[in-house]
Amino acid sequence: MQFLVLLKHDYYLLSNMESFILYHCFFNGGQAVKKGRIWPFH
Repeated sequence: MQFLVLLKHDYYLLSNMESFILYHCFFNGGQAVKKGRIWPFH
């Protein structure tokens, strides 16, 4: 199961059992675009 948590404004933390993925979400033509970096879960 995955959890989506609002960090600040348009930043979201998507976490699962393997990693944390920080997505910077922005809108482009009304469609959300996600760019992220993966941090290994410790």
